[in-house]
Amino acid sequence: MNSEMREKEFRYYIKDINNFVYFINGLYYLNGKVGCYVFDWNKSEQFTGFYDKNGKKIYEGDILKTYPILASDKIKDESFNVVVKWLESSWIANGILGKYQCSISSVIGNKHQDQDLLK
Repeated sequence: MNSEMREKEFRYYIKDINNFVYFINGLYYLNGKVGCYVFDWNKSEQFTGFYDKNGKKIYEGDILKTYPILASDKIKDESFNVVVKWLESSWIANGILGKYQCSISSVIGNKHQDQDLLK
């Protein structure tokens, strides 16, 4: 997906309130309400432009429940959890994240609030 055409959405985790502030189209949101919030851009996480199999937005730092894809495009039965990351020029989650991988994956948490899902 062309990054110039993708919506520019970011989120920032605030540990003190155990919640995210979202920055979407120039506005800050907390619990769906517009406001003015402190936002550390160096620790922000970007919307990947992809959606999981349930239509949920996938952000950097999300934990996906996904499945190995074999060379024959067959999906193995054993699922595993992986964190979405940006690496050089691509979104990574068990290899380069793309529409097909997203269509078989579910966002089940994030690296800030759900570390236990990565054990």
